[in-house]
Amino acid sequence: MNDTAYQRELEALQAFRGALRRFRDALDAVRDLSEFATRHGKSLDSEEIEISITAISSSENDIDKARDAAGALADFFESSKSLIREYESKGDLRGPGGDPNPEFNMRSGELVARLDDQFKSLESGGFDVKENLGKMLSVYRKKTRVDVLRSSLLTTAVGDFEVLFSRMVGVYYTLRPQALASKDQQFSWEDIQRFGSLEELRDFHADRQVEQLMWRGFDDWMEWLDKKLKIKFSDIALTESLIREIFQRRHVIVHNGGIVSRQYLAKVPTTDTSPGLGGRLTVSEGYLLAALDQILTLGVLLSSAIADSLVRSPSITRAIQAEFMAIAYSALQERRWKVAARLSGRLSMTLDDDHKRTMMKVNYWIARKNSEGLAVIRGDVESWDTSSLKSEFELARHALLDQNEAAHLLALKLIAKGEISSNEYNEWPLLADVRIAYPLAESVDAPGQAEEFEAGEIEG
Repeated sequence: MNDTAYQRELEALQAFRGALRRFRDALDAVRDLSEFATRHGKSLDSEEIEISITAISSSENDIDKARDAAGALADFFESSKSLIREYESKGDLRGPGGDPNPEFNMRSGELVARLDDQFKSLESGGFDVKENLGKMLSVYRKKTRVDVLRSSLLTTAVGDFEVLFSRMVGVYYTLRPQALASKDQQFSWEDIQRFGSLEELRDFHADRQVEQLMWRGFDDWMEWLDKKLKIKFSDIALTESLIREIFQRRHVIVHNGGIVSRQYLAKVPTTDTSPGLGGRLTVSEGYLLAALDQILTLGVLLSSAIADSLVRSPSITRAIQAEFMAIAYSALQERRWKVAARLSGRLSMTLDDDHKRTMMKVNYWIARKNSEGLAVIRGDVESWDTSSLKSEFELARHALLDQNEAAHLLALKLIAKGEISSNEYNEWPLLADVRIAYPLAESVDAPGQAEEFEAGEIEG
């Protein structure tokens, strides 16, 4: 590799690091805002306050009873939503035959009965609930700030991916300047004179190529990846159909106010519960969090595949791979199991270091075990020969197979020998179940510096 090529790869390393870190930070900010909206949804939406104002303005005789009616109505809707979320999170909203869960029906009926009792009490005091009910409901439907916020957060997250993608295309032209050559592209002498050097002209041409590609759609971007770098969409997506739907939903939100269009229906497979033409697409908390996992995985695997295709320097390759390993390990720490499994699985096949590939394989198994159960990985782990590997991998094998006592005893030996630290025992996702069964009450580290077994955690 000549000096010019190496310098370009150094530039690419900085571009990879900057783009990936900004991408992660941006998606983390979206996730934090979504969690904030969930915690403070009631105050953000303010159904009770808005309903009260409307009810008061339409009931001059008894302001206090109007306020009580509005509060009862808002509490009913909030309790109903919480009840639905509770049963949806357990997958118990409907029974085996598709009928509503009897227990859910009973609790829903109790909410309705409570509201009915409250309204009857108010009516006995002279307040006409029927006269004001329509206005109360209309205000309730209108005040949906959290829904609007989540829709905006989805468009922001998709935009963050677009920024990352444009940066990666820029890296491509940095490392493959010959790709800028085209018989169709012509520059006048006047154009050339505007730049101080041919390098500036090349950068301008590359920026223009990136801009022209970004004006096209998602499908065109994936086609470009396949054509230029032989990167298949199926190889970098967590779930292809969900990614396509996310980008189409964002398009509908931005360009059609969230109203389902014919274009959306033509590009996205529908189900019995999907909104039809003219229906409204919303963004729930669950949808947004799942979308963030899909977008993060797509962006990281896209960047990883581009690096594998373009970077030739071993030292720069290792530095870039360290970024991907850190992201995969963070997903494991955050219990984002599907993301961690997808990223660790790819790294376990592409890293050029045997020890790191094995660490990624362990992380892949941890993630799949937590998301799908031990049975899914048991055969592979039981057949895994750790006799020639470091002792930490024997520890990993015990922990993965739920041999918690054996894992604990081996961990104590390794801590005593200074091969792992008590902090690592208390922090590794690998040992989560071992810690529950055998908590380490206090530090038992051996004197001296422990040799780190980084189950995915890297320096740099």
